[in-house]
Amino acid sequence: MTEGMVSTICIKWREKEVLLVPNIDPVKPLGFWGLPGGKTKNGETPESAALRELAEETGQKGIIGKCNAEISKTGSGGDYIHYFINVKISPGKELKNCGDPGIGEPKWIPFQEIVAGQIKMFRGHIQGLILVLEKMAEEKNSQGKVDRNGIPIISEGPSALLEALDELKNAFDANGRYIIPFYRRRGF
Repeated sequence: MTEGMVSTICIKWREKEVLLVPNIDPVKPLGFWGLPGGKTKNGETPESAALRELAEETGQKGIIGKCNAEISKTGSGGDYIHYFINVKISPGKELKNCGDPGIGEPKWIPFQEIVAGQIKMFRGHIQGLILVLEKMAEEKNSQGKVDRNGIPIISEGPSALLEALDELKNAFDANGRYIIPFYRRRGF
């Protein structure tokens, strides 16, 4: 197995946005956006690689969250694992690319723009995002708190989490491909 890949998942729940970086590397598909990330280096853990890549690509520092996911893949260099690491960052700090020539300026992107097809994301990143959101929903539901009507109480952006997960799962198949017809994505 070769070195792994990491992608960081940073979400603003109140605004329903995810932190993405645009690809400008001509070797990869132009016009696509992805989660901040890259390869693990010199035996570093996925978590430390995620924090390093986040700082390099967005200028942000963060704290590793609980809900993470991984997908086994095969690439030109052989088998590897793509880790999706949930990272909490402090609000308000300016986003900036700190010198990675393969990406443009990072930006907070509304989930709705991804679902509507206005922002093209790499399929593997969509898969990882959905997996992490599913784990977050499971984590929130497993806390066992219910209101007087027996409805689970989910703290920290419950409706935003469930709405984002529902919208993404209805827009993409398990392989990260759009399943919504083009004319419906554009609002026709």
